[in-house]
This record gives sequence, structure tokens and C-alpha cells, in this order.
Amino acid sequence: MELNRTTNCVVRVARLKAEELNDNAQEAANNLETANNLFRNKIKAKDYAVQDRDMATNNRIELANSIYAELGSGIWAERNEAKYNDYVIKQSK
Repeated sequence: MELNRTTNCVVRVARLKAEELNDNAQEAANNLETANNLFRNKIKAKDYAVQDRDMATNNRIELANSIYAELGSGIWAERNEAKYNDYVIKQSK
């Protein structure tokens, strides 16, 4: 996000100095601001995708644990009493 902050500063200074800069510099500042907004949106989309993945993973873990609790624990009943009583696939968040 340092790139985002630096870009915002450059665009701000370009806007403050608009009278001293030529039209090409102002157009470059506008293009830079547009690119920075796209970049920020991509970062947000990536963050949301990571959150979605984490929630889906947690849901799968909870589902696997519930299935194991109902059906799977019986596989350990005659093999290993400790696993039969205590085995959990993975702790959910």
C-alpha cells in the first residue's frame, strides 16, 4: 500500500501545482490516478478472495468434523479407544 500512498501524493502535488505544469503533465497525473484506483481495486479484490477462501476452508472443516462425528468415529471404536474418543480432523476457527 506504500505505492498507493506515494501515488496519491504525486497526484495531489500535481493538482496543487496545476498552474505551473503543462497539459501533458496534468494528463499524466490523471492517468496515474486512474491506474492507482485500478490497482487499489485489484488489491481489495485479492483481499476479498483470500477472505472468501478462508471462510470456505473453515466451512469445509466444520462439515468434515460433523461428518466424522456422525459416521467416522466408529472406525476407531475397535482399533484405538483414544482416537475413538478424541480424534478430530482439524479444529475449526
